[in-house]
Amino acid sequence: MSPDIYIESAHIGYAVLWGLELAFFYDIIVVFRNTVAHKNIFVYAEDFLYWMFCALFVFGRLYEIGNGQMRWYMALGIGIGMLAYKLTISRYFVKGAS
Repeated sequence: MSPDIYIESAHIGYAVLWGLELAFFYDIIVVFRNTVAHKNIFVYAEDFLYWMFCALFVFGRLYEIGNGQMRWYMALGIGIGMLAYKLTISRYFVKGAS
């Protein structure tokens, strides 16, 4: 097999891990919301800042790994990582930490 395939496979693995990290960081925000009362405007501001951070983080990683080219399978890997976290660990972490 070509060494490029191994490199691309590693990139997908990194993308899945990044998705797990991003979902975990959002759960930290959810735990904070559950422990400290918030008005809706602050919830909206937190969400906005979180998604801006996510956009910059993902763009930076995709740019760095893809040498300036968008690799859609990387975005898919991030989505898979986020979904896997949400379907497995998320509810236990939020419930335990809240």
